[in-house]
Amino acid sequence: MTGGDAVLKPDEPQHRVTKPWQTAVALLMTVAAVVWMALIFHAGWPELLEAVSGMDAPWLMLALTLCLVGAVSKGESFFLMLRQFSPGAVRRSQAYALQFIAQLVRHLPGRFWGVAYQITQTRGELAASRLVLTHAVLIVVAMYYTLWFVAMIFASDHEAGMLPIVLVFGSIILVVSVPVSRALARLVGGGIFPGRFGRLISHLSEAATHLSSPNMYRVYLVTFFGWLVYVLAWGAMGEAYPGLDFDSGLKLVALYSIAWVVGFVAIFTPSGLGVREVVFLSLAQSFPPDVLAATAVLGRAWLMFNDLLLGGIAMLVLRQRSPGEPERSPAFDDNGINVADPHDHLGLKADYITTLQRIALADIIGPGQGKALEVGCGFGRLSSLLPSLGYRSVAIDPSLRLVSAARGRAGGAMLCVGKLPNLPFSAAAFDLVLLINVLRPLHLMGIKDVVTALPETLAPGGRLVVLDNVRDRDSDYVPEQWIIDHFNNLGLVLSSRRAVRAGRWPGILAVRYGLVPRRCHEALARWELRRMSRVLTPPRWTYHNVVYVFERPA
Repeated sequence: MTGGDAVLKPDEPQHRVTKPWQTAVALLMTVAAVVWMALIFHAGWPELLEAVSGMDAPWLMLALTLCLVGAVSKGESFFLMLRQFSPGAVRRSQAYALQFIAQLVRHLPGRFWGVAYQITQTRGELAASRLVLTHAVLIVVAMYYTLWFVAMIFASDHEAGMLPIVLVFGSIILVVSVPVSRALARLVGGGIFPGRFGRLISHLSEAATHLSSPNMYRVYLVTFFGWLVYVLAWGAMGEAYPGLDFDSGLKLVALYSIAWVVGFVAIFTPSGLGVREVVFLSLAQSFPPDVLAATAVLGRAWLMFNDLLLGGIAMLVLRQRSPGEPERSPAFDDNGINVADPHDHLGLKADYITTLQRIALADIIGPGQGKALEVGCGFGRLSSLLPSLGYRSVAIDPSLRLVSAARGRAGGAMLCVGKLPNLPFSAAAFDLVLLINVLRPLHLMGIKDVVTALPETLAPGGRLVVLDNVRDRDSDYVPEQWIIDHFNNLGLVLSSRRAVRAGRWPGILAVRYGLVPRRCHEALARWELRRMSRVLTPPRWTYHNVVYVFERPA
């Protein structure tokens, strides 16, 4: 059981009704593009065959490899952006699979089928509105990088000294974009513009209020890397194609990118089919027909092949998942309460805290063979601990969603749904009762007295282990003295108290933002446990994670 802000529940995807004139325009654009490309193919077919057969193989393989790497980077951008709005909701591999399969699905008629696929696959685990926000921001980022790289290519072609200016100016815009976006969102908000554009602005305004600068800068870096290798791929393709060079490849990608923007804005056709090709052929008429045919058709074909390859791999990986592999952690419980730190966008802080608490509790509890109960197990973050120590363990939580998610993590513990104060167990049934991060959420809900039922479940000589956050003189936290006095008054005796973790210190910030490698988490956790073992009183300016052990007299 955890506390936090309520999050949006999954909602149903809205279906857009296509008007007859839009269907006619889509058909006309597609037919026009096909006819135009057919004429170009007819005019340049002999030269195209000769050029393709004479392409430089090493440069061609480099171009195709770079293009594939650029496509893979979209999976990382999607993962980072999804963590921005739904921390801990999906693992990196799952985010990659969702993105790559959606990239494949988007080639079907109706360009938003990819998002609909993601909503369907994550229903009940991830709010659809969060997926919409994720894609809304990624669209804006993609548009910006497209125009920025096009500007850099044309600036370099016009005058070499202009490239550093465009590069620095574009970088400055990215640096200030997050704080400026947050300020504008609070000032303007949504609801100003009508129609679908107004809804898009509303989504972006909501997204901007939640943006985290460090995470967005990671998205920017990954997107920059993806665009850089994509542009280099076109340059390499220019070197591979007879009669072209690296600069010609860069000019082609600039023109093709402009066509992509127009094709995306013109939402009449699936994946911009027809629109993109017509615009590109209009802009690139200075190139020979065989080059236009190779770029317009073979370029799109290779991008579609990337989507097929990555989407196929993603589907294969999902199909071959081990039956015992844990499901993705839900972002909220049955009541819409967060079960993940909204600021832990990478999930690294949660991993570190789990490592630290597991080490601390294993040392404090020690091996045993009796019956144990974990109250408020959540999605099973620490449920495998007690079985690993030898206890016959039962883990309980009021949320069916969380108990279902805990099945793959329980490590032998029996799982069931139930809540305080009406626990479905007889008196004196357990030798050990574990209460992890439950008291403070109950306190914030004004019902912390329900823990009065816990001592009744302890057998004589049994122990109640309470782990929670405490802070001196802060009404949002349970006072330490209340914890001690409350259980003492219920006939339990405090046998030990140990602080195990500090709430805010440079080390945990470094962990949260990925500056500490995951393989170093255990060493850092052991160092922090040694440091905290000397702390005897609750802090005033931050909070401490403290373990209290109470015993029921024999």
